[in-house]
Amino acid sequence: YRSANNKFLSHLIDDLRKASLRFLTVYASVERLSTAVAEHEQIITAAEARDSKKVVALIQQNLDRTCTVAAAFLRSRTQGQTN
Repeated sequence: YRSANNKFLSHLIDDLRKASLRFLTVYASVERLSTAVAEHEQIITAAEARDSKKVVALIQQNLDRTCTVAAAFLRSRTQGQTN
């Protein structure tokens, strides 16, 4: 986008990258990282066993936990800005 001289998109992408990095910093805490690794290992094991119902359930569980972490992160950012 920089090469297209689109400053709006360049700034938007830069902002998204910065926000993503902040989120990943929180998300990748040791506790969450070990949980995420274990969840992904379970998904791979179920996929290797061709257990599609279990794969779907595990992916949904993983997404639910990820959304919970993301929501808590965003709430903390919002609260930090209003205080």
